[in-house]
Amino acid sequence: MYLLSLPSNHQFARLLSLGVIAILLVGCNSGSAPDTGETGSVDVPSSNPMPTAAEGELTVGNLLGQVDEAWPKVATMRVTTMSGPVPTGGESQTPVAEGMITVEEWSAPNSRRIVELMGDQVVNELVFVDGTVYMWGIFVGTSVAPEVGSDTWVTLDPGVIPPDTPVGYRVSYITREPGTPFGTVSEEMRQRPAKESGTVQVIDRSCTLYTFIDTTQLGERIDYELALDNESLPCQLVQRAGGFQNSSVYEINDEDIRIIPPDAPTPVTGTPEG
Repeated sequence: MYLLSLPSNHQFARLLSLGVIAILLVGCNSGSAPDTGETGSVDVPSSNPMPTAAEGELTVGNLLGQVDEAWPKVATMRVTTMSGPVPTGGESQTPVAEGMITVEEWSAPNSRRIVELMGDQVVNELVFVDGTVYMWGIFVGTSVAPEVGSDTWVTLDPGVIPPDTPVGYRVSYITREPGTPFGTVSEEMRQRPAKESGTVQVIDRSCTLYTFIDTTQLGERIDYELALDNESLPCQLVQRAGGFQNSSVYEINDEDIRIIPPDAPTPVTGTPEG
């Protein structure tokens, strides 16, 4: 999953560049993906065609349709995303983070908080509440307002930020319209066959596991594991390719999720790009 920035691990960055994460965007209420300047579709080589489901067979679209139908029940959500090597025999299937960990929270009608951590250290934080964008951290000191540094909360006026810049991408992502987590999945991907593959425990939820596959633009296999609870709400999505995996764990309707604006932020009327 890409949210706002790529992990520093060069091998996982390669995984992203192959298009693994572009297929199923797993941000909170992903109305649309942030524009990174790259295409989000995957053109599978004709020499390696992917299967489409037979009549009556379970499809990725069936699963995502169930999520869409259940989505009105969701008032808050937290998604924790990390990456690491694919575990070998006997190891936990949850990846050990190598690089950035991203925690995204959403609450109705459309407030968001995104925290980026490197290990246990918070390096960036973004908040969107009541139509206002707030930022803090390394990204502020390098790309938003170098004059105030990394330790000061700032507010941004989206109207003065060029949309096709790193700051613009982040603002567009955090202020996007609410929607289901998998709203950007292509029709081609929705036709892929899916298989029920047992149950898994994700935090305090027992969830049904479904598996399906796809390929990157270079023909490399991508394996997906999507776990849904008994209300068809997402528990976890794991994506694996090239020896690495990306895991996003969902917490739904947690009463502890409260998104509030920071105290005394500094207004920013412009950025280095505009």
